[in-house]
Amino acid sequence: MAEGRFGVGDPVNVLSRAKGRWMRDGVVVSVLAEDAFVEDGTLRMPAGACKVQYDRNRCAKWIPPISLEAEIRPADFEKDDAVSVFCRSMGRWVADGVVLDVLPGPEFVDGLDMPAGAVKVAYATGKNAKWIPPMMFRDELHALRAWTPEDGDVQAVMSPVREVAEATQDALEGFVSTPSAAPAASPAVAAVLAAADAAVDALA
Repeated sequence: MAEGRFGVGDPVNVLSRAKGRWMRDGVVVSVLAEDAFVEDGTLRMPAGACKVQYDRNRCAKWIPPISLEAEIRPADFEKDDAVSVFCRSMGRWVADGVVLDVLPGPEFVDGLDMPAGAVKVAYATGKNAKWIPPMMFRDELHALRAWTPEDGDVQAVMSPVREVAEATQDALEGFVSTPSAAPAASPAVAAVLAAADAAVDALA
């Protein structure tokens, strides 16, 4: 995956090493234009590195360009997914969208030739609907994460714990993984993550 493919705000799927599976609710929150120290100067990342949030906004990690292909990929969408849709007539994003349909293959629908992966969305309290092809996702469609302001407060407390745990897991695994063989968390890291999840559940 080439550098520069992702931008801030892009919805993405993120490989969680700790859980050994892809998380569908990720979003890119930062992209480095040049080499820099991040996380209060404790971690050096090269230009093109992306920071992503995922798992109901409770986890975050930095991914260097060399690992982008293995760690994140453009978001896919499924029927009934909550989405934010860019409404051209209003000139703004509308956050009450829902996916009505996803095309498994190229198809002529509603008078339009749409490619595989195109989605039909309803938005603006269901008054508007339109088809969006994959090449327009970045400009017109964002996945919405399932979190509330209360979850955000919990995240502020628990995110550092989870991020350290995932960073530890990454370090133990050499920081590079593949989607087809996602490694399981080590027992120690799994215990830390389990404790973080339990604390989040207790505070929720």
